[in-house]
Amino acid sequence: MGGAHPTRAEDRLVKVQDVISKSEILTRKERTMESLKKLVGEKVTIWKSSELGFGWSKKGVITEVEFGPYAQYEQAAFICFKPHRARKVRKLVLLPGARFMVWKGYHDVDTSIFGEEQKHGGVTVQKSKALSSSSFWMEQAAGSVSTRPFYMQG
Repeated sequence: MGGAHPTRAEDRLVKVQDVISKSEILTRKERTMESLKKLVGEKVTIWKSSELGFGWSKKGVITEVEFGPYAQYEQAAFICFKPHRARKVRKLVLLPGARFMVWKGYHDVDTSIFGEEQKHGGVTVQKSKALSSSSFWMEQAAGSVSTRPFYMQG
């Protein structure tokens, strides 16, 4: 039964190291997301990957940035912002690992998902530019704005 299988002590050591490295990663993410607090009161453009894997963008003014537990996650970011030409403040919850970008100022971000129409006989076909949840959507959004994002995650 030799050295192929780790002993229980070795197994426990690996698990402790995994927990330590995960918590270190979490605190590094928190530190970088702390920079979002500098944007309170600023006009911003936010791009976020949707649940369907594509992306959307909103323009608005950030009113508050908080960090705390949400559902099964220990740390999530809560960005309160008032969308451009809206009256009510909205709350955006960003979970760990969420793909999003924030630019200072208002920018037009390309969120189109469809490529050019193709006509085959009497049928018109329009395909998406890439698969859902692909890194293409974030690259497309970042490339459509002339300035670099203030904050980028994902």
